[in-house]
Amino acid sequence: MKFIKDEAHDLQMENNISEYVIEKIGNDQFRLISEIEKLRYFKENKKVSQLSLTDIDEVVFGQTETNGFIFFELVLDQPLKAVQVLEKLQNEGNDRNQVSGMLFW
Repeated sequence: MKFIKDEAHDLQMENNISEYVIEKIGNDQFRLISEIEKLRYFKENKKVSQLSLTDIDEVVFGQTETNGFIFFELVLDQPLKAVQVLEKLQNEGNDRNQVSGMLFW
């Protein structure tokens, strides 16, 4: 949390948003920095005053999209959310084989 507060102080994220970012991305600081930059760009271009959980889901590429094990856990716990993740991957134009490989893995 301290790392996000220090790196993203200009985004003025509330604690629940910061916690969600960590939950979605993980604690790899290089990935966090990259995703924080994307959030900055999003906030500036969309003229958003405060980031929401929906904004985070729209912008941030989380570990759910790249880790088959975490995705499988999501399928069991929140099937509707899992379908939304698949739709997001498809809408972003990800290769069908990449998504299938992640699911198979």
